[in-house]
Amino acid sequence: NDRSLLSIFEPVVRKAVAVFNPEVIVYQSGGFLLSGDRFGKFNITAHGIGECVKVVKGLNLPLLCLGGSGTNMTNTARLWAYQTAILADCLEVIEQKFGKPVEEAQGLQVKDITIPEDVAYREYFGPHYTLRVRNSNMENEMTNSALSSLKKTVLDNLMKTAKT
Repeated sequence: NDRSLLSIFEPVVRKAVAVFNPEVIVYQSGGFLLSGDRFGKFNITAHGIGECVKVVKGLNLPLLCLGGSGTNMTNTARLWAYQTAILADCLEVIEQKFGKPVEEAQGLQVKDITIPEDVAYREYFGPHYTLRVRNSNMENEMTNSALSSLKKTVLDNLMKTAKT
């Protein structure tokens, strides 16, 4: 879920940047992580992936953000629109004008952005006509101990890489 993703993503990205000291970041973000994608089998929302985009953007390094795959074209389009709003620094303005607060299944408060009726290609965002990718009711099978172990392994490997 979103919380699990963020608990690993931010510390790993920050450590990778500290170890490799990049001049630029190429960030590829695909829709296969999204809830409802038949190949991904994850329960991540556009909001959760958007939080990852904010982490990378907040590093203040030149950033090339690439869209990626996703078998659910509607949800992938929602994701790319949401990420573009974050990258263009206009998400807050859009949320103020078109957003309404909703609570995700994970207890997170997010704003669901309604697609205005006069927007071209609005029909692709149906049936709800919003940018929100809804969680499924699938259970998060990743335990906290498994997450901690995974994060420790990745961070340890980054430290070993730094020493070589």
